Amino acid sequence: MKATRLFLFVTIGILLALIIITTAWASKPINESRSASPDGVVEIESLAGSITIIGWDRNEVEVTGELGDDKQELEIEGEGDRITIEVVLPRGRHQNIEGARLEIKVPRASRVEVESISADIRASEVTGHLELETVSGNVTVEGEPEELELSSVSGDIRFEGDGILKEGSFETVSGNVVGSTDFDSRGSFSFETVSGDVVLRVPAGVNARFEVSTFSGNIRNEIGPDPKRSSSILPSQELEFTLGSGRARVSLQAFSGNVHILSQ
Repeated sequence: MKATRLFLFVTIGILLALIIITTAWASKPINESRSASPDGVVEIESLAGSITIIGWDRNEVEVTGELGDDKQELEIEGEGDRITIEVVLPRGRHQNIEGARLEIKVPRASRVEVESISADIRASEVTGHLELETVSGNVTVEGEPEELELSSVSGDIRFEGDGILKEGSFETVSGNVVGSTDFDSRGSFSFETVSGDVVLRVPAGVNARFEVSTFSGNIRNEIGPDPKRSSSILPSQELEFTLGSGRARVSLQAFSGNVHILSQ
C-alpha cells in the first residue's frame, strides 16, 4: 500500500512538473526598443492575440509583452522614419496557434498601420494617423487621433474621441460601429456595416452634412429631422440633413442594422 501511494505521489509530482515546464515554454517574454522619428511610420503585423498601442512623448518605439510560444519570433526592422514589427510563425503553422500579446509604445504623432486576422487591437494617446485592420477581432481607439481608418469583418469597432477628427473611415460586416467625436469642417467621414448597428454621438454644435441610410433597419436621430421611407415597397429608410455650416461630410450606412445619431 505504501509503495502504491508513493508511486502515486511521484506520478503526480512529475505531472505537475511537466505542467509547470509546459506553461513556462508556452510563452516567450519580449522587450525590444528602437529609436524613432516623432512622426514616423510604424507597421505592425500579428496574426492572433492582442495588440495594444500607446502614444508617448519619447522618440522611441518600445515593444513588450509575450509571444504565444517559444517557436514564434519577433522581427523588428528599421528605425527612425519607418519601423516594421512582425510576429513570425513557424513555417506551415497558421492554425490553432497561441496568439502573441503585444504592447507597443510609439511617439504620439506617429502613423501606425496594423494588420491582423484575429487579434483585438486597442490604441490610445496617439495623435497621428491610425490605420487598424483585423478580421475577427475588435478595434478600440481612444484619444485625439488626427485621422482614422478602422475595419473589421466580424468584430466591433469603437472610437471615443476627445478632439476634432480630420478624416475617418469605419467599416465592419457583422460587427457594430460605435463612435463619439467632433468633425473637422473640411473632412469626410464614413460609418458602414452590413448586419451590425451604427451608433454615433456628436456635439450639439456640430457642423456637418449627414447622409444616412439603412435597408431593413431603423434610423433614430436625436439632433435633426426624422427619417423617411425611401420606397413604398421596401423597408428601407434614408435621411439627409445639415447642421451649422455643413462643410464636413458624414455618411452612415447599415444594410440590416440600425443607425442611431445621438447628442453627446
